[in-house]
Amino acid sequence: MLHTLRGSHAARGSRAVTCARRRRFEFALLGAFVLCGANPAAAGTYVVPSAQYPSLQSAVGAAAASADAQNEIHVGGAPLFTSAVVTITNAFHENHRLVIRPVPGMNRAFIASQNGSERIFDVQGATNVRFQDLDIVRFSTNDNDLMFLDGCTDVLIERCRIGSIWTSVGSAGPWGNIVIRYPINVVIRNCMVFSHRFGNFDYGITASLGDDSNSLKLYNNDIADHSQYGVEISAHIPGELLVLRNNLVMNHRDAAIEPVAFHSAVGNVVTVQSSHNVAFAAAGNVETIDGDLDISGLGGATFKRISRDRVDDSFVKFDWDVLAGWNPNANRDFYRLLSDGELHDHTSDYGLTDAAIPDDWERQPRPTGAPTQHTDRGADQVVSNVGVESAVTSRSGLWAAPRLNPTSAVAIRFESESPGRLELEVFDLGGRRMHRESRDVAAGASGLFEWAGPGRGQVLQYRLRLAGSGAPVTRTGRVVVLP
Repeated sequence: MLHTLRGSHAARGSRAVTCARRRRFEFALLGAFVLCGANPAAAGTYVVPSAQYPSLQSAVGAAAASADAQNEIHVGGAPLFTSAVVTITNAFHENHRLVIRPVPGMNRAFIASQNGSERIFDVQGATNVRFQDLDIVRFSTNDNDLMFLDGCTDVLIERCRIGSIWTSVGSAGPWGNIVIRYPINVVIRNCMVFSHRFGNFDYGITASLGDDSNSLKLYNNDIADHSQYGVEISAHIPGELLVLRNNLVMNHRDAAIEPVAFHSAVGNVVTVQSSHNVAFAAAGNVETIDGDLDISGLGGATFKRISRDRVDDSFVKFDWDVLAGWNPNANRDFYRLLSDGELHDHTSDYGLTDAAIPDDWERQPRPTGAPTQHTDRGADQVVSNVGVESAVTSRSGLWAAPRLNPTSAVAIRFESESPGRLELEVFDLGGRRMHRESRDVAAGASGLFEWAGPGRGQVLQYRLRLAGSGAPVTRTGRVVVLP
């Protein structure tokens, strides 16, 4: 059965539809009142923490009251601690948008909740809200959901890691990392949903639809550490839409009672577009179907089932390092795909290339669909496969990634396990070399190649090559240079 947050299927009949439509009308009406007399400006920026905006809620409140069409909250701190729920309401609408992201110059930002009895984010009836490049974590004993979205429209959660990094298990739920009701074009992509300690969350992503306008789209997410269901969806109304592409759901390998990766309570009047999903699960724990349709794509040619004890053959690391401190780069190998692992050692492992997923969780561009390119399943893209080299090389020995992407200047970070001569080359998309430099590196060296760039906006390809005593190791990728 679906947990009590949504109630029984019977309770979701015409009354649920009427309620959802009334809610949408009220949100639209209130949004119209907010617009009256407003003189929208181009954009408003709110830096948190700062003297003016010491908390996320103070910044959200200021943005809600502003006349700016575009509002951005830039999160700094190391980390930004919260002790109360951050509430986002229908003050944000089609002409009054909100983005929450790191301050410029930071790849990621931590938002750490020290109050386990409160949700971290409660999004009620909001439209046009984006969460980008955030680590949204519980840093106390858990006693609630982490993110709750109710009656929201055009909400995007991308490149976020959402979970608990506390060292003990909290109270019995049912709790979910992300809980969604009545979504209208809600998109979650390139996110990692997890818990350092198994047992904190019953559900990874759980959603209840109830109106013909409702739609939910899940792309390239890594979902793990749930005790009941990784992805759970209830939908029974004609016109509802569900899209699930390239998602990885990992049943915890050490759970005494194995959970279930997917749970569907979806009627046959709902449109379901599902492909290239993966379940790390026993054959009987892939999906429970209490409706008419599956949501995993189970039985389709692109679905993959892998035994849950093979998770360590697929990722560089799948346990959050709680001793690494608050540097968001310290856990950068968390659910990073092994280039020669279980999910990347055969062409059948590749995911679906889709314009809806242009990058991965580190903003590394995903390919555009040329014959030699592929999109990986899950939040990580092993290599960008953009034409400098089409071969997938081992990740061991050399790691490289843009410091920022997009960026105003090219800056490529690297770490080398072995000594040798390290060379950087930068090409345009036509293959013309724009820049080259090299240096000697010692074993365990890390550093940065920096180049001012071509002086104009364009997409560039980079190649790092380490030549030492063994076989050369190469890393390739793309970086977008802003004009």
